[in-house]
Amino acid sequence: MLALWMLAASLFFATMAVCVKFASVSFNASELVFWRGLIGMAVMGAWARSQGTSLATRHAGMHAWRSLVGVLSLGAWIYAIARLPLATAMTLNYMSRRLDRRPSRVGGHPCIALEIPRSRRFRFSGSVRTGLGPSRVPG
Repeated sequence: MLALWMLAASLFFATMAVCVKFASVSFNASELVFWRGLIGMAVMGAWARSQGTSLATRHAGMHAWRSLVGVLSLGAWIYAIARLPLATAMTLNYMSRRLDRRPSRVGGHPCIALEIPRSRRFRFSGSVRTGLGPSRVPG
């Protein structure tokens, strides 16, 4: 059953990306963030009311910080979807968790480290420029 929920989430996420791509012709990123947030708040409020759950919290500052970061991230995501080809934007989105955030160097060239299994690193050192492909370096 968990796999079906994962498939459904992927389907909804891809559908939202396509809708954003189409809507970006008529609206800018901040308008799309506003409407997505408003609809999300309405759905969450209706669900909480139907369950009899309160949305009150003791950690208002933490929620405000998370909301600020979430809105900025969503704005960047929508901007990328609007400006890049959809396939490129989605590939970068799915690869963002794999990209190592620490800059490193291999052979004197800047590289991007991809953590495919957690115990090993694959480093791409100028593979686009030289066509030599990835070289395996112990992490």
